[in-house]
Amino acid sequence: MNTDDSVIDLSTDSVDNFHAERLVLKNLPWPVSLNKLFTQNRYTKQIIKHPEAQAYKKQLTWLSFEQFKKSKHPGFKKPVRARLDFYSPDKRYRDIDNLEKILWDALQASGIIENDYLVTKKQVFRYIPKNGTTNGWFDLVIEETEVLYYDVNL
Repeated sequence: MNTDDSVIDLSTDSVDNFHAERLVLKNLPWPVSLNKLFTQNRYTKQIIKHPEAQAYKKQLTWLSFEQFKKSKHPGFKKPVRARLDFYSPDKRYRDIDNLEKILWDALQASGIIENDYLVTKKQVFRYIPKNGTTNGWFDLVIEETEVLYYDVNL
């Protein structure tokens, strides 16, 4: 692990190898499809959260809150970095950005992070099964990090 906290060394970091005051959440359910996040009310034409997405967010909020409560971690009110390891249920290729959209809302609802804008750094990995299919899941590590600054006089 690089000693400079502003640099994440991808070659050595893993869910079990983060340091400092961290929270590890394991075996969380595979996210719903991006196609299931929103739907349109056929009468009012209003865009609403799809019932499947609502149920998933509720389940994820509860499961992450249970692990959070057992860890006795105080939660995060300062900038954080995160590592997400997604274990795909099958060999289909998915846009890696779409896997985490509902996750941050659920973590905020569970009280783990005060607001999802606190995520300043993240690593996202997707693993594909060699054979067969699974239910799919993901692991998450969150830990405090520094505020990222830049010099405007460059």
